[in-house]
Amino acid sequence: MKKIACAALLGALSVTQVALAQERPLRFVVTGGLTFGGDTLITTNYTNGRSYDTKAGGLVQIGGGVLWQPSKLPLALQATINLHSDGTIARNGDSSFTRFPLEVIGFYLPHQDWRIGAGVRYVLSPEAEASQDGYADTKLEYKDTTGFVVEAGYQVFSNGWVSLRYVNEEYELESARYGNSSFNVSNVRKADGSHVGVFFSYGF
Repeated sequence: MKKIACAALLGALSVTQVALAQERPLRFVVTGGLTFGGDTLITTNYTNGRSYDTKAGGLVQIGGGVLWQPSKLPLALQATINLHSDGTIARNGDSSFTRFPLEVIGFYLPHQDWRIGAGVRYVLSPEAEASQDGYADTKLEYKDTTGFVVEAGYQVFSNGWVSLRYVNEEYELESARYGNSSFNVSNVRKADGSHVGVFFSYGF
């Protein structure tokens, strides 16, 4: 009897925990993914003859924030702060493009396993740098910019989503330095940072 009672108690606690998790509309969320696209900002040349293009739309994004998803509505709202970066490290030099996007995305859930969303992202402190043997250091600073996000996700397990997304955004150069020299950037065209991505997010 004691074993049966303990099993029943554990089962009841598990069901209660799941129910509370489903009823809790606000939870923390972590997200991350790979992105591809955008103009080449810096090309790093290796000693073996190969090269790496640091892209305005690449390559890795990680972040965290909050997800509001009421149980009785087919709607959700996600707000995150992220680090988005592309670059390479080699013996004879390295390059990077880093920025900090703030994203707010609204989702519609047509089915319990699917969500479709769109939103805005405000990108802070976009900056590209390169250091390579035989060349002066390069530093490109871009203005903060606003982009737009569309995303479709599938729920692979409870509170875990795999998503495909598209981001449309541009970067306007604010300053450029090559070694100790600075350049007039007023006539430089904007860099296209638009990209596609594959993401995973988890709410807890």
